[in-house]
Amino acid sequence: MLAQAARREKGVRIVLVDEGEPAARVADFLRRENLAPPEVLLDAHNVLMAHYRAPGFPTTLFIAADGRVQRMHIGELSAATLAQGVAELRRSPAP
Repeated sequence: MLAQAARREKGVRIVLVDEGEPAARVADFLRRENLAPPEVLLDAHNVLMAHYRAPGFPTTLFIAADGRVQRMHIGELSAATLAQGVAELRRSPAP
């Protein structure tokens, strides 16, 4: 769903972040699940979610162009929630 959204939603950057797992394990998971996300960042020291004060996994952050968290969704992401988050980002003013 995220890879499809990345292709469909021009001007929206979708980045997956994995916390604390080795690169080989992440690559194996992506291959096994047949996922081809546009970008995957490895956060070996678990700092990103601490910075954004995310309370659990999985967490989806919708971050505006100016760096503000526009929306935080905790739990499994549905297509409807993704669409709502992207729509909110599109309505936010450019920096």
